[in-house]
Amino acid sequence: MNSIFKRMDIAASALSAHQLWMDLIAGNIANANTTLKPNEEPFRRQEPVFRELLDKEGRIAGVYVDRIKENEAEVKKVPMPGHPDADAEGYVSMNNINVMTEMVDLISASRGYEANVTVMEAAKSSIQRSISLLQV
Repeated sequence: MNSIFKRMDIAASALSAHQLWMDLIAGNIANANTTLKPNEEPFRRQEPVFRELLDKEGRIAGVYVDRIKENEAEVKKVPMPGHPDADAEGYVSMNNINVMTEMVDLISASRGYEANVTVMEAAKSSIQRSISLLQV
């Protein structure tokens, strides 16, 4: 029974990590057409850095988002002389977000989330069967 709860803990940590990943993707898509952040820099794609969570014995006990990094890919400079965010030469710095890449990542994140929901449901079902056997 203890291993069932460990599986549930691992799946729960993965659910949280995948949810954060999907939130970052939603933010990236929402900012796909932005040109400036408050600090006058173009928005950069946000990406999670996943790490495994280890127990006292060094075994994997889950996953978590260690940090959120900004993608360092070059921003595009697009000639738009009349744009309010254009520099002195008439170029606007666009973000480095590719909506198609975000959609592929969203599919991966949602499939990972769904897989961990399935793990949680299987563990719950196993616990329910164990309890029903004890009641006989």
